[in-house]
Amino acid sequence: MKTIKRLTVLMILIPVLFWTGCLYNENAATPQAAPETAFKIRLMHVNDVHSHLEEIPASLILDGEKTYLALGGMGRLAYKVKEVRAEYPQTLLLCAGDAVQGTLYFPTYNGKAEADFMNHLGFDAMVLGNHEFDKGDAFVREFANELNFPVLAANMAMKTPGAGVFKPYSIINVGGEKVAVIGLITPETATISNAGPNVTFFDEIDRAKKITALLEEKGVNKIIVLSHLGYGRDMALAKAVPGIDVIVGGHTHTLLGDLSSLGMQPKGPYPTIVMNPEKEPVYIVQAWEWAKGLGILDVEFDREGEVVQCGGRFTLLAGDEFQRKNAFGKKAPVSSEIKQAITAAIQNNPEIEAIPNDPEAMVLLAKYSKGVEAYRHQVVAKVGRDLLHVRIPGSAHPGTGEILKQGSMIAPVIAQSMLYKCRIVGQNVQLSIQNAGGVRTDVQAGPLTVADVYNLLPFGNTVFVLDLSGEEIRRALEEAVDQALDPVKPNAGGFPYLAGGRFDVARDNAPGRRVFDLEYMNDAGKWSAIKDGETYKVAVNGFMAHGGDGYSILSKSKEERLDTGFVDAEVFMEYAKTRRVLQPIPYACVEMK
Repeated sequence: MKTIKRLTVLMILIPVLFWTGCLYNENAATPQAAPETAFKIRLMHVNDVHSHLEEIPASLILDGEKTYLALGGMGRLAYKVKEVRAEYPQTLLLCAGDAVQGTLYFPTYNGKAEADFMNHLGFDAMVLGNHEFDKGDAFVREFANELNFPVLAANMAMKTPGAGVFKPYSIINVGGEKVAVIGLITPETATISNAGPNVTFFDEIDRAKKITALLEEKGVNKIIVLSHLGYGRDMALAKAVPGIDVIVGGHTHTLLGDLSSLGMQPKGPYPTIVMNPEKEPVYIVQAWEWAKGLGILDVEFDREGEVVQCGGRFTLLAGDEFQRKNAFGKKAPVSSEIKQAITAAIQNNPEIEAIPNDPEAMVLLAKYSKGVEAYRHQVVAKVGRDLLHVRIPGSAHPGTGEILKQGSMIAPVIAQSMLYKCRIVGQNVQLSIQNAGGVRTDVQAGPLTVADVYNLLPFGNTVFVLDLSGEEIRRALEEAVDQALDPVKPNAGGFPYLAGGRFDVARDNAPGRRVFDLEYMNDAGKWSAIKDGETYKVAVNGFMAHGGDGYSILSKSKEERLDTGFVDAEVFMEYAKTRRVLQPIPYACVEMK
Protein backbone atom coordinates (compact mmCIF):
# COMPACT_ATOMS: atom_id res chain seq x y z
CA MET A 1 0.00 0.00 0.00
CA LYS A 2 1.30 3.45 -0.87
CA THR A 3 2.27 5.69 2.02
CA ILE A 4 0.48 8.83 3.19
CA LYS A 5 3.17 10.92 1.54
CA ARG A 6 1.50 10.63 -1.85
CA LEU A 7 -1.64 12.24 -0.49
CA THR A 8 0.35 15.27 0.65
CA VAL A 9 1.85 15.68 -2.81
CA LEU A 10 -1.53 15.11 -4.40
CA MET A 11 -3.26 18.00 -2.65
CA ILE A 12 -0.74 20.39 -4.17
CA LEU A 13 -0.28 18.79 -7.57
CA ILE A 14 -3.60 17.53 -8.87
CA PRO A 15 -5.47 20.84 -9.31
CA VAL A 16 -2.56 22.17 -11.34
CA LEU A 17 -2.38 19.05 -13.49
CA PHE A 18 -6.06 19.25 -14.35
CA TRP A 19 -5.71 22.82 -15.57
CA THR A 20 -2.51 22.26 -17.54
CA GLY A 21 -3.69 19.08 -19.29
CA CYS A 22 -0.59 17.37 -17.86
CA LEU A 23 1.73 17.89 -20.83
CA TYR A 24 5.41 16.94 -21.09
CA ASN A 25 7.45 17.42 -17.95
CA GLU A 26 8.89 20.70 -19.11
CA ASN A 27 5.34 22.00 -19.61
CA ALA A 28 3.66 20.40 -16.60
CA ALA A 29 3.39 22.40 -13.43
CA THR A 30 5.69 21.59 -10.52
CA PRO A 31 4.47 21.71 -6.91
CA GLN A 32 5.63 24.68 -4.90
CA ALA A 33 7.50 22.37 -2.54
CA ALA A 34 8.17 19.41 -4.79
CA PRO A 35 9.52 16.27 -3.12
CA GLU A 36 12.90 15.06 -4.29
CA THR A 37 12.75 12.96 -7.45
CA ALA A 38 14.68 9.72 -7.06
CA PHE A 39 13.72 7.95 -10.29
CA LYS A 40 12.47 9.03 -13.72
CA ILE A 41 11.06 6.84 -16.46
CA ARG A 42 9.69 7.61 -19.90
CA LEU A 43 6.95 5.29 -21.14
CA MET A 44 6.42 4.98 -24.89
CA HIS A 45 3.28 3.16 -25.93
CA VAL A 46 1.02 2.10 -28.79
CA ASN A 47 -2.19 0.10 -28.88
CA ASP A 48 -4.52 -1.43 -31.45
CA VAL A 49 -1.93 -1.37 -34.22
CA HIS A 50 -3.96 -4.03 -36.06
CA SER A 51 -1.23 -5.02 -38.52
CA HIS A 52 -0.87 -1.47 -39.89
CA LEU A 53 2.75 -1.69 -40.89
CA GLU A 54 2.49 0.84 -43.71
CA GLU A 55 1.62 4.52 -43.44
CA ILE A 56 -2.08 5.41 -43.34
CA PRO A 57 -3.80 8.08 -45.48
CA ALA A 58 -5.43 10.74 -43.30
CA SER A 59 -6.77 14.27 -43.29
CA LEU A 60 -6.21 16.98 -40.69
CA ILE A 61 -6.77 20.70 -40.34
CA LEU A 62 -3.34 22.21 -40.93
CA ASP A 63 -2.73 25.92 -41.35
CA GLY A 64 -6.50 26.40 -41.15
CA GLU A 65 -7.49 24.09 -44.03
CA LYS A 66 -8.27 20.43 -44.54
CA THR A 67 -5.05 18.77 -45.66
CA TYR A 68 -4.40 15.22 -46.82
CA LEU A 69 -1.25 13.47 -45.64
CA ALA A 70 0.13 10.17 -44.36
CA LEU A 71 0.37 9.20 -40.70
CA GLY A 72 2.27 6.47 -38.93
CA GLY A 73 3.83 3.39 -40.43
CA MET A 74 6.55 1.25 -38.88
CA GLY A 75 9.24 3.34 -40.54
CA ARG A 76 8.23 6.52 -38.72
CA LEU A 77 7.50 4.69 -35.47
CA ALA A 78 10.96 3.11 -35.51
CA TYR A 79 12.61 6.47 -36.17
CA LYS A 80 10.78 8.14 -33.27
CA VAL A 81 11.46 5.30 -30.83
CA LYS A 82 15.18 5.44 -31.63
CA GLU A 83 15.15 9.22 -31.18
CA VAL A 84 13.50 8.99 -27.75
CA ARG A 85 15.84 6.25 -26.55
CA ALA A 86 18.88 8.26 -27.62
CA GLU A 87 17.60 11.26 -25.64
CA TYR A 88 16.26 9.43 -22.60
CA PRO A 89 17.93 6.14 -21.56
CA GLN A 90 15.39 5.07 -18.91
CA THR A 91 12.48 4.05 -21.12
CA LEU A 92 9.94 1.30 -21.63
CA LEU A 93 8.18 0.60 -24.93
CA LEU A 94 4.78 -1.00 -24.33
CA CYS A 95 2.03 -2.43 -26.55
CA ALA A 96 -1.51 -2.47 -25.11
CA GLY A 97 -2.84 -5.29 -27.28
CA ASP A 98 -4.38 -6.02 -30.68
CA ALA A 99 -1.09 -5.99 -32.52
CA VAL A 100 -2.57 -8.15 -35.29
CA GLN A 101 -5.65 -8.41 -37.53
CA GLY A 102 -6.58 -5.49 -39.75
CA THR A 103 -4.53 -5.44 -42.95
CA LEU A 104 -3.36 -7.96 -45.54
CA TYR A 105 -0.10 -8.45 -43.66
CA PHE A 106 -1.89 -10.62 -41.12
CA PRO A 107 -3.51 -13.22 -43.41
CA THR A 108 -0.43 -13.22 -45.65
CA TYR A 109 2.13 -13.94 -42.93
CA ASN A 110 0.02 -15.19 -40.01
CA GLY A 111 1.54 -12.73 -37.53
CA LYS A 112 5.18 -13.24 -38.54
CA ALA A 113 5.53 -9.73 -40.02
CA GLU A 114 4.03 -8.07 -36.95
CA ALA A 115 6.27 -10.11 -34.63
CA ASP A 116 9.39 -9.21 -36.61
CA PHE A 117 8.58 -5.51 -36.40
CA MET A 118 7.85 -5.66 -32.68
CA ASN A 119 11.19 -7.38 -32.09
CA HIS A 120 12.91 -4.87 -34.37
CA LEU A 121 11.45 -1.98 -32.38
CA GLY A 122 12.47 -3.62 -29.11
CA PHE A 123 9.22 -3.68 -27.16
CA ASP A 124 9.61 -4.37 -23.46
CA ALA A 125 6.16 -5.93 -22.89
CA MET A 126 2.71 -6.33 -24.41
CA VAL A 127 -0.67 -7.38 -23.10
CA LEU A 128 -2.81 -9.72 -25.15
CA GLY A 129 -5.77 -8.16 -26.93
CA ASN A 130 -8.95 -9.89 -27.99
CA HIS A 131 -7.85 -9.97 -31.64
CA GLU A 132 -4.78 -11.98 -30.78
CA PHE A 133 -7.33 -14.79 -30.29
CA ASP A 134 -9.11 -14.45 -33.66
CA LYS A 135 -7.36 -17.56 -34.97
CA GLY A 136 -7.68 -19.49 -31.73
CA ASP A 137 -5.45 -20.26 -28.77
CA ALA A 138 -2.86 -22.18 -30.84
CA PHE A 139 -2.10 -19.07 -32.88
CA VAL A 140 -1.73 -16.95 -29.73
CA ARG A 141 0.91 -19.30 -28.36
CA GLU A 142 2.76 -19.39 -31.69
CA PHE A 143 2.69 -15.60 -31.93
CA ALA A 144 3.92 -15.16 -28.35
CA ASN A 145 6.79 -17.56 -28.97
CA GLU A 146 7.94 -15.37 -31.87
CA LEU A 147 8.34 -12.36 -29.56
CA ASN A 148 11.49 -11.46 -27.65
CA PHE A 149 9.71 -9.85 -24.70
CA PRO A 150 7.06 -10.75 -22.10
CA VAL A 151 3.46 -11.31 -23.23
CA LEU A 152 1.11 -10.60 -20.33
CA ALA A 153 -2.43 -11.50 -19.28
CA ALA A 154 -3.04 -11.73 -15.53
CA ASN A 155 -6.76 -12.42 -15.81
CA MET A 156 -6.50 -15.33 -18.24
CA ALA A 157 -5.90 -19.06 -17.79
CA MET A 158 -5.08 -21.42 -20.67
CA LYS A 159 -5.33 -25.20 -20.24
CA THR A 160 -3.03 -26.28 -23.05
CA PRO A 161 0.67 -27.18 -23.37
CA GLY A 162 2.81 -24.13 -23.94
CA ALA A 163 0.56 -21.77 -22.00
CA GLY A 164 3.51 -20.93 -19.76
CA VAL A 165 4.66 -18.43 -22.39
CA PHE A 166 2.09 -16.01 -20.96
CA LYS A 167 2.82 -14.27 -17.66
CA PRO A 168 0.54 -12.30 -15.32
CA TYR A 169 3.14 -9.60 -14.85
CA SER A 170 6.76 -8.74 -15.50
CA ILE A 171 9.22 -7.02 -13.18
CA ILE A 172 11.61 -5.02 -15.34
CA ASN A 173 14.87 -3.51 -14.14
CA VAL A 174 15.08 0.09 -15.36
CA GLY A 175 18.10 2.06 -14.25
CA GLY A 176 18.53 -0.15 -11.21
CA GLU A 177 14.89 0.18 -10.13
CA LYS A 178 12.20 -2.51 -10.27
CA VAL A 179 9.17 -1.55 -12.34
CA ALA A 180 6.25 -3.98 -12.45
CA VAL A 181 4.00 -4.25 -15.51
CA ILE A 182 0.72 -6.15 -15.04
CA GLY A 183 -1.27 -7.28 -18.10
CA LEU A 184 -5.09 -7.26 -18.14
CA ILE A 185 -7.20 -8.34 -21.13
CA THR A 186 -10.91 -7.72 -21.63
CA PRO A 187 -12.88 -10.73 -20.34
CA GLU A 188 -15.28 -10.24 -23.27
CA THR A 189 -12.60 -11.89 -25.41
CA ALA A 190 -14.48 -15.11 -24.66
CA THR A 191 -17.44 -13.88 -26.73
CA ILE A 192 -16.01 -11.35 -29.20
CA SER A 193 -13.11 -13.44 -30.46
CA ASN A 194 -12.27 -17.10 -30.97
CA ALA A 195 -10.47 -18.06 -27.76
CA GLY A 196 -12.10 -21.49 -27.53
CA PRO A 197 -12.94 -23.77 -24.59
CA ASN A 198 -9.39 -24.08 -23.27
CA VAL A 199 -9.14 -20.41 -22.30
CA THR A 200 -10.85 -18.78 -19.33
CA PHE A 201 -10.97 -15.07 -18.55
CA PHE A 202 -11.48 -13.55 -15.11
CA ASP A 203 -12.65 -10.28 -13.62
CA GLU A 204 -9.90 -7.70 -14.05
CA ILE A 205 -10.49 -5.82 -10.80
CA ASP A 206 -10.23 -8.89 -8.60
CA ARG A 207 -7.02 -10.05 -10.31
CA ALA A 208 -5.49 -6.57 -10.23
CA LYS A 209 -6.09 -6.25 -6.47
CA LYS A 210 -4.44 -9.60 -5.76
CA ILE A 211 -1.40 -9.04 -7.96
CA THR A 212 -0.85 -5.45 -6.84
CA ALA A 213 -0.87 -6.59 -3.21
CA LEU A 214 1.55 -9.42 -4.07
CA LEU A 215 3.95 -7.03 -5.80
CA GLU A 216 3.92 -4.64 -2.88
CA GLU A 217 4.72 -7.54 -0.56
CA LYS A 218 7.72 -8.24 -2.81
CA GLY A 219 8.86 -4.65 -2.29
CA VAL A 220 7.94 -3.40 -5.76
CA ASN A 221 6.51 0.11 -5.44
CA LYS A 222 6.28 1.22 -9.08
CA ILE A 223 3.32 -0.49 -10.73
CA ILE A 224 2.05 -0.05 -14.28
CA VAL A 225 -1.03 -1.80 -15.64
CA LEU A 226 -0.84 -2.60 -19.34
CA SER A 227 -4.52 -2.90 -20.20
CA HIS A 228 -6.65 -4.06 -23.08
CA LEU A 229 -9.89 -3.24 -21.27
CA GLY A 230 -10.92 0.07 -22.84
CA TYR A 231 -10.89 3.66 -21.60
CA GLY A 232 -14.04 3.45 -19.46
CA ARG A 233 -13.00 0.24 -17.77
CA ASP A 234 -9.52 1.60 -17.18
CA MET A 235 -11.07 4.45 -15.23
CA ALA A 236 -13.22 2.00 -13.27
CA LEU A 237 -10.12 -0.10 -12.54
CA ALA A 238 -8.25 2.95 -11.27
CA LYS A 239 -11.11 3.85 -8.94
CA ALA A 240 -11.33 0.33 -7.53
CA VAL A 241 -7.73 -0.83 -7.05
CA PRO A 242 -5.13 0.81 -4.77
CA GLY A 243 -1.45 0.71 -5.61
CA ILE A 244 -1.55 1.28 -9.37
CA ASP A 245 0.49 4.26 -10.59
CA VAL A 246 -0.15 4.28 -14.35
CA ILE A 247 -2.57 2.49 -16.69
CA VAL A 248 -1.43 2.21 -20.31
CA GLY A 249 -4.57 1.24 -22.17
CA GLY A 250 -6.03 0.03 -25.43
CA HIS A 251 -9.07 -1.70 -26.96
CA THR A 252 -11.31 1.36 -27.44
CA HIS A 253 -8.97 3.21 -29.86
CA THR A 254 -9.34 6.29 -27.66
CA LEU A 255 -7.80 9.59 -28.70
CA LEU A 256 -6.55 11.60 -25.71
CA GLY A 257 -4.86 14.98 -25.56
CA ASP A 258 -5.25 18.50 -26.94
CA LEU A 259 -5.69 17.82 -30.66
CA SER A 260 -8.75 19.96 -31.38
CA SER A 261 -6.66 22.43 -33.42
CA LEU A 262 -6.09 19.62 -35.92
CA GLY A 263 -9.82 19.09 -36.37
CA MET A 264 -9.87 16.04 -34.10
CA GLN A 265 -12.15 15.27 -31.17
CA PRO A 266 -10.30 13.74 -28.22
CA LYS A 267 -12.26 11.89 -25.54
CA GLY A 268 -10.27 13.28 -22.62
CA PRO A 269 -6.93 14.67 -21.42
CA TYR A 270 -3.57 12.92 -21.74
CA PRO A 271 -3.05 11.64 -19.14
CA THR A 272 -6.51 11.26 -17.64
CA ILE A 273 -6.29 11.43 -13.84
CA VAL A 274 -8.55 9.25 -11.69
CA MET A 275 -8.46 8.92 -7.90
CA ASN A 276 -8.07 5.44 -6.44
CA PRO A 277 -9.82 4.21 -3.25
CA GLU A 278 -7.11 5.84 -1.11
CA LYS A 279 -7.60 9.20 -2.87
CA GLU A 280 -4.31 8.82 -4.73
CA PRO A 281 -3.96 9.72 -8.43
CA VAL A 282 -3.77 7.12 -11.17
CA TYR A 283 -2.61 8.30 -14.60
CA ILE A 284 -4.41 6.75 -17.59
CA VAL A 285 -3.17 6.98 -21.18
CA GLN A 286 -4.05 5.55 -24.57
CA ALA A 287 -2.53 6.15 -28.02
CA TRP A 288 -5.49 6.14 -30.41
CA GLU A 289 -4.93 3.44 -33.07
CA TRP A 290 -2.92 1.90 -35.92
CA ALA A 291 0.42 3.40 -34.80
CA LYS A 292 -0.63 6.73 -36.27
CA GLY A 293 1.29 8.26 -33.42
CA LEU A 294 3.21 7.48 -30.27
CA GLY A 295 2.22 8.08 -26.67
CA ILE A 296 5.02 9.37 -24.44
CA LEU A 297 4.50 9.68 -20.68
CA ASP A 298 7.16 10.88 -18.24
CA VAL A 299 6.75 9.65 -14.67
CA GLU A 300 8.88 10.70 -11.70
CA PHE A 301 8.95 8.81 -8.39
CA ASP A 302 10.38 9.67 -4.99
CA ARG A 303 12.35 7.21 -2.88
CA GLU A 304 9.16 5.63 -1.49
CA GLY A 305 7.79 4.97 -4.95
CA GLU A 306 5.31 7.83 -4.84
CA VAL A 307 4.57 9.63 -8.12
CA VAL A 308 5.69 13.24 -7.68
CA GLN A 309 5.40 14.35 -11.31
CA CYS A 310 3.66 12.98 -14.38
CA GLY A 311 3.10 14.41 -17.83
CA GLY A 312 3.23 13.64 -21.51
CA ARG A 313 1.34 13.67 -24.76
CA PHE A 314 0.20 11.60 -27.69
CA THR A 315 1.98 12.86 -30.82
CA LEU A 316 0.90 12.12 -34.38
CA LEU A 317 3.74 10.93 -36.64
CA ALA A 318 3.27 12.62 -39.99
CA GLY A 319 4.82 12.49 -43.43
CA ASP A 320 5.96 15.61 -45.27
CA GLU A 321 3.91 15.33 -48.47
CA PHE A 322 0.60 17.18 -48.50
CA GLN A 323 -2.46 17.44 -50.74
CA ARG A 324 -5.54 19.63 -50.82
CA LYS A 325 -8.55 19.62 -53.09
CA ASN A 326 -8.30 21.82 -56.15
CA ALA A 327 -11.04 23.80 -57.90
CA PHE A 328 -12.35 20.59 -59.45
CA GLY A 329 -12.69 18.86 -56.09
CA LYS A 330 -9.75 16.54 -56.78
CA LYS A 331 -6.82 15.99 -54.42
CA ALA A 332 -3.63 17.52 -55.72
CA PRO A 333 -0.16 18.24 -54.30
CA VAL A 334 0.11 21.67 -52.70
CA SER A 335 2.37 24.40 -54.00
CA SER A 336 5.80 24.97 -52.44
CA GLU A 337 4.51 28.09 -50.67
CA ILE A 338 1.57 26.23 -49.12
CA LYS A 339 3.83 23.34 -48.18
CA GLN A 340 6.07 25.75 -46.29
CA ALA A 341 3.06 27.13 -44.42
CA ILE A 342 1.83 23.63 -43.54
CA THR A 343 5.31 22.61 -42.40
CA ALA A 344 5.51 25.69 -40.19
CA ALA A 345 2.08 24.88 -38.71
CA ILE A 346 3.30 21.36 -37.84
CA GLN A 347 6.49 22.71 -36.30
CA ASN A 348 4.45 25.03 -34.09
CA ASN A 349 2.06 22.32 -32.92
CA PRO A 350 3.44 19.91 -30.29
CA GLU A 351 0.68 17.36 -30.99
CA ILE A 352 2.06 16.46 -34.44
CA GLU A 353 5.55 15.94 -35.75
CA ALA A 354 6.91 15.40 -39.26
CA ILE A 355 9.01 12.25 -39.00
CA PRO A 356 11.22 10.59 -41.63
CA ASN A 357 11.22 6.84 -42.13
CA ASP A 358 13.89 4.75 -40.46
CA PRO A 359 15.95 3.10 -43.26
CA GLU A 360 16.35 -0.25 -41.48
CA ALA A 361 12.62 -0.49 -40.81
CA MET A 362 11.84 0.28 -44.44
CA VAL A 363 14.14 -2.55 -45.58
CA LEU A 364 12.21 -4.91 -43.31
CA LEU A 365 8.91 -3.59 -44.65
CA ALA A 366 9.99 -4.14 -48.25
CA LYS A 367 10.71 -7.78 -47.38
CA TYR A 368 7.08 -8.33 -46.43
CA SER A 369 5.26 -5.96 -48.81
CA LYS A 370 6.12 -8.12 -51.83
CA GLY A 371 4.19 -11.05 -50.39
CA VAL A 372 1.21 -8.85 -49.63
CA GLU A 373 1.05 -7.75 -53.24
CA ALA A 374 1.02 -11.38 -54.38
CA TYR A 375 -1.69 -12.19 -51.87
CA ARG A 376 -3.95 -9.56 -53.39
CA HIS A 377 -4.39 -11.78 -56.46
CA GLN A 378 -5.54 -14.84 -54.55
CA VAL A 379 -9.07 -16.04 -55.31
CA VAL A 380 -11.40 -15.91 -52.32
CA ALA A 381 -14.59 -17.35 -53.83
CA LYS A 382 -16.70 -17.41 -56.96
CA VAL A 383 -19.54 -15.02 -57.75
CA GLY A 384 -22.55 -16.72 -59.32
CA ARG A 385 -23.85 -13.64 -61.18
CA ASP A 386 -23.08 -9.97 -61.52
CA LEU A 387 -23.91 -8.24 -58.23
CA LEU A 388 -24.63 -4.72 -59.41
CA HIS A 389 -24.59 -1.65 -57.24
CA VAL A 390 -26.67 1.50 -57.25
CA ARG A 391 -27.29 3.64 -54.21
CA ILE A 392 -31.06 4.16 -54.32
CA PRO A 393 -33.64 1.50 -55.27
CA GLY A 394 -35.28 2.15 -58.62
CA SER A 395 -32.14 3.72 -60.10
CA ALA A 396 -30.70 2.71 -63.45
CA HIS A 397 -27.32 1.04 -63.29
CA PRO A 398 -24.85 3.41 -65.00
CA GLY A 399 -23.10 0.63 -66.92
CA THR A 400 -25.93 -1.65 -68.00
CA GLY A 401 -28.91 0.71 -67.90
CA GLU A 402 -30.84 -1.92 -65.94
CA ILE A 403 -33.39 -0.54 -63.47
CA LEU A 404 -32.64 -2.08 -60.10
CA LYS A 405 -36.02 -1.95 -58.40
CA GLN A 406 -34.65 -3.22 -55.10
CA GLY A 407 -31.45 -1.22 -55.35
CA SER A 408 -27.98 -2.56 -54.72
CA MET A 409 -27.50 -6.29 -55.09
CA ILE A 410 -24.14 -6.36 -53.33
CA ALA A 411 -24.79 -4.05 -50.33
CA PRO A 412 -27.19 -6.52 -48.63
CA VAL A 413 -24.59 -9.28 -49.09
CA ILE A 414 -22.04 -7.10 -47.31
CA ALA A 415 -24.56 -6.51 -44.54
CA GLN A 416 -25.12 -10.27 -44.36
CA SER A 417 -21.39 -10.84 -43.91
CA MET A 418 -21.40 -8.55 -40.85
CA LEU A 419 -24.38 -10.42 -39.45
CA TYR A 420 -22.61 -13.74 -40.03
CA LYS A 421 -19.37 -12.68 -38.35
CA CYS A 422 -21.02 -11.19 -35.29
CA ARG A 423 -23.12 -14.28 -34.74
CA ILE A 424 -20.29 -16.80 -34.99
CA VAL A 425 -18.33 -14.94 -32.28
CA GLY A 426 -21.30 -15.04 -29.92
CA GLN A 427 -22.92 -11.66 -30.51
CA ASN A 428 -26.69 -12.16 -30.76
CA VAL A 429 -27.11 -9.59 -33.51
CA GLN A 430 -30.59 -9.42 -35.03
CA LEU A 431 -29.93 -7.24 -38.05
CA SER A 432 -27.21 -5.27 -39.79
CA ILE A 433 -27.21 -2.07 -41.82
CA GLN A 434 -24.83 -1.11 -44.64
CA ASN A 435 -24.71 2.40 -46.09
CA ALA A 436 -24.75 2.52 -49.89
CA GLY A 437 -21.78 4.91 -50.02
CA GLY A 438 -19.57 2.42 -48.22
CA VAL A 439 -19.86 0.11 -51.24
CA ARG A 440 -17.60 1.29 -54.03
CA THR A 441 -18.04 -1.10 -56.98
CA ASP A 442 -20.09 -3.84 -58.58
CA VAL A 443 -18.92 -7.41 -58.13
CA GLN A 444 -18.65 -9.26 -61.41
CA ALA A 445 -19.54 -12.90 -61.96
CA GLY A 446 -16.55 -15.22 -61.83
CA PRO A 447 -13.54 -15.42 -59.50
CA LEU A 448 -13.47 -12.95 -56.59
CA THR A 449 -9.94 -11.95 -55.58
CA VAL A 450 -8.60 -10.28 -52.46
CA ALA A 451 -7.95 -7.17 -54.54
CA ASP A 452 -11.59 -7.16 -55.69
CA VAL A 453 -12.74 -7.18 -52.06
CA TYR A 454 -10.48 -4.29 -51.08
CA ASN A 455 -11.70 -2.31 -54.09
CA LEU A 456 -15.25 -3.04 -52.97
CA LEU A 457 -14.61 -2.07 -49.32
CA PRO A 458 -11.51 0.15 -49.29
CA PHE A 459 -12.03 2.19 -46.13
CA GLY A 460 -10.87 -0.24 -43.45
CA ASN A 461 -14.02 0.19 -41.37
CA THR A 462 -14.42 -2.06 -38.38
CA VAL A 463 -17.74 -3.67 -37.48
CA PHE A 464 -19.62 -2.18 -34.52
CA VAL A 465 -22.41 -3.80 -32.53
CA LEU A 466 -24.90 -1.28 -31.10
CA ASP A 467 -27.75 -1.85 -28.69
CA LEU A 468 -30.57 0.24 -30.21
CA SER A 469 -34.22 0.65 -29.43
CA GLY A 470 -36.70 -0.01 -32.20
CA GLU A 471 -37.40 3.71 -32.20
CA GLU A 472 -33.70 4.51 -32.72
CA ILE A 473 -33.50 2.05 -35.62
CA ARG A 474 -36.55 3.57 -37.24
CA ARG A 475 -35.31 7.14 -36.75
CA ALA A 476 -31.88 6.25 -38.14
CA LEU A 477 -33.44 4.76 -41.25
CA GLU A 478 -35.82 7.70 -41.65
CA GLU A 479 -32.94 10.13 -41.35
CA ALA A 480 -30.85 8.27 -43.93
CA VAL A 481 -33.74 7.87 -46.37
CA ASP A 482 -34.73 11.53 -46.05
CA GLN A 483 -31.21 12.69 -46.82
CA ALA A 484 -30.95 10.33 -49.79
CA LEU A 485 -34.22 11.64 -51.23
CA ASP A 486 -33.60 15.32 -50.44
CA PRO A 487 -34.44 17.22 -53.65
CA VAL A 488 -31.93 20.01 -52.97
CA LYS A 489 -28.89 18.37 -51.38
CA PRO A 490 -29.30 14.60 -51.66
CA ASN A 491 -26.87 12.29 -49.88
CA ALA A 492 -27.50 8.98 -51.57
CA GLY A 493 -24.44 7.49 -49.87
CA GLY A 494 -26.41 7.05 -46.67
CA PHE A 495 -29.20 4.97 -48.15
CA PRO A 496 -29.55 1.88 -45.92
CA TYR A 497 -29.42 -1.77 -46.93
CA LEU A 498 -30.24 -4.43 -44.37
CA ALA A 499 -29.54 -8.06 -43.64
CA GLY A 500 -31.76 -9.84 -41.16
CA GLY A 501 -34.26 -7.03 -41.60
CA ARG A 502 -36.45 -5.37 -44.19
CA PHE A 503 -38.54 -2.25 -44.65
CA ASP A 504 -40.55 -0.32 -47.22
CA VAL A 505 -40.09 3.27 -48.31
CA ALA A 506 -42.93 5.54 -49.34
CA ARG A 507 -40.97 7.94 -51.52
CA ASP A 508 -43.73 10.54 -51.77
CA ASN A 509 -44.46 10.76 -48.05
CA ALA A 510 -43.31 13.70 -45.97
CA PRO A 511 -39.79 13.55 -44.47
CA GLY A 512 -39.74 11.53 -41.29
CA ARG A 513 -42.72 9.43 -42.38
CA ARG A 514 -41.31 7.41 -45.24
CA VAL A 515 -40.21 4.19 -43.52
CA PHE A 516 -42.87 1.60 -42.73
CA ASP A 517 -43.30 -2.18 -42.32
CA LEU A 518 -39.94 -2.37 -40.54
CA GLU A 519 -39.26 -5.99 -39.58
CA TYR A 520 -36.48 -8.35 -38.52
CA MET A 521 -36.14 -12.11 -38.90
CA ASN A 522 -36.56 -13.75 -35.50
CA ASP A 523 -34.84 -16.90 -34.19
CA ALA A 524 -37.59 -19.05 -35.68
CA GLY A 525 -36.89 -17.66 -39.15
CA LYS A 526 -40.13 -15.63 -39.20
CA TRP A 527 -40.52 -11.94 -39.89
CA SER A 528 -41.48 -9.92 -36.79
CA ALA A 529 -42.25 -6.22 -36.45
CA ILE A 530 -39.53 -4.08 -34.88
CA LYS A 531 -41.14 -2.42 -31.86
CA ASP A 532 -40.17 1.05 -30.71
CA GLY A 533 -39.86 0.12 -27.03
CA GLU A 534 -37.74 -3.01 -27.44
CA THR A 535 -33.95 -3.25 -27.73
CA TYR A 536 -32.12 -4.91 -30.62
CA LYS A 537 -28.48 -5.64 -31.38
CA VAL A 538 -27.52 -4.06 -34.69
CA ALA A 539 -24.26 -4.43 -36.63
CA VAL A 540 -23.01 -1.42 -38.62
CA ASN A 541 -19.65 -0.23 -39.88
CA GLY A 542 -17.57 2.18 -37.82
CA PHE A 543 -18.20 5.10 -40.17
CA MET A 544 -21.93 4.84 -39.57
CA ALA A 545 -21.49 4.20 -35.83
CA HIS A 546 -19.73 7.55 -35.55
CA GLY A 547 -22.47 9.40 -37.42
CA GLY A 548 -21.11 9.25 -40.96
CA ASP A 549 -23.45 9.61 -43.96
CA GLY A 550 -26.06 11.27 -41.76
CA TYR A 551 -26.44 8.51 -39.16
CA SER A 552 -26.35 10.93 -36.23
CA ILE A 553 -28.81 8.73 -34.31
CA LEU A 554 -26.23 5.95 -34.22
CA SER A 555 -23.47 8.23 -32.94
CA LYS A 556 -25.69 9.36 -30.07
CA SER A 557 -26.80 5.92 -28.93
CA LYS A 558 -26.43 5.61 -25.16
CA GLU A 559 -26.57 1.85 -24.67
CA GLU A 560 -23.77 -0.65 -25.23
CA ARG A 561 -21.44 0.11 -28.15
CA LEU A 562 -18.89 -2.55 -29.09
CA ASP A 563 -16.17 -2.02 -31.67
CA THR A 564 -15.48 -5.63 -32.59
CA GLY A 565 -12.27 -4.66 -34.39
CA PHE A 566 -13.18 -6.93 -37.29
CA VAL A 567 -12.40 -5.12 -40.55
CA ASP A 568 -15.29 -5.14 -43.02
CA ALA A 569 -13.21 -6.32 -46.00
CA GLU A 570 -11.81 -9.27 -44.05
CA VAL A 571 -15.26 -10.10 -42.70
CA PHE A 572 -16.61 -10.13 -46.24
CA MET A 573 -13.78 -12.40 -47.43
CA GLU A 574 -14.39 -14.81 -44.57
CA TYR A 575 -18.10 -14.92 -45.36
CA ALA A 576 -17.44 -15.39 -49.09
CA LYS A 577 -15.16 -18.36 -48.41
CA THR A 578 -17.89 -20.07 -46.43
CA ARG A 579 -20.34 -19.64 -49.31
CA ARG A 580 -17.93 -20.62 -52.09
CA VAL A 581 -20.37 -19.12 -54.61
CA LEU A 582 -21.79 -15.70 -53.74
CA GLN A 583 -25.39 -15.01 -54.66
CA PRO A 584 -27.83 -12.21 -53.75
CA ILE A 585 -29.58 -12.62 -50.39
CA PRO A 586 -32.87 -14.49 -50.81
CA TYR A 587 -35.24 -11.67 -49.83
CA ALA A 588 -35.73 -8.01 -50.62
CA CYS A 589 -34.37 -5.91 -47.74
CA VAL A 590 -36.01 -2.74 -49.05
CA GLU A 591 -38.96 -1.97 -51.33
CA MET A 592 -39.51 1.48 -52.77
CA LYS A 593 -43.23 2.23 -53.02
